[in-house]
Amino acid sequence: MKKIGIIIGSLHKESINRKVAEAFIKMGHPTLNFSVIDISQLPLFSEDLEIKTPAAVETFRAAIRSNDLILIMTPEYNRSIPGVLKNALDWGSRPYAQGAFIGKQAAIAGVALGSIGTAAAQVHLRSILSCIGLTLIRQPEMYLTWKPDMLTDEGLPRDPKTVAFFNKFLEALAQ
Repeated sequence: MKKIGIIIGSLHKESINRKVAEAFIKMGHPTLNFSVIDISQLPLFSEDLEIKTPAAVETFRAAIRSNDLILIMTPEYNRSIPGVLKNALDWGSRPYAQGAFIGKQAAIAGVALGSIGTAAAQVHLRSILSCIGLTLIRQPEMYLTWKPDMLTDEGLPRDPKTVAFFNKFLEALAQ
């Protein structure tokens, strides 16, 4: 069973990226085990805090290390990633050359209201991920445009084409 840790790059309780991540979990896959890695308790990164690393940071790093692949669900804020996501990536990448991300696989997905989804944010995110030691799964790419009726009341994709696309993405994670 491959363990997939999901980092949701938004703290918003009604985040559309959280909703899609939850749809992946509900759909499931026979060889994947999902868990959400909480970033809400991480303090703002400061080298001063590295002297005595906060417990929330140690918990976050342990969660990263316990998974085989990290799926990052990113919103797009001002054509880039949210600050809270960058903060989590900075904490996970430390200490230098010993970060929790080194040697892990990663995948990116994102949902936004605009027609190009999170394409611009994902370009920035790819640059960061390669720098901190993650090996990125490149296909299929997932840039989704959010539609209010995309998911059923049960939180599953409504449209058969979306179901097929989500299944293709989950299968890529399983490889």
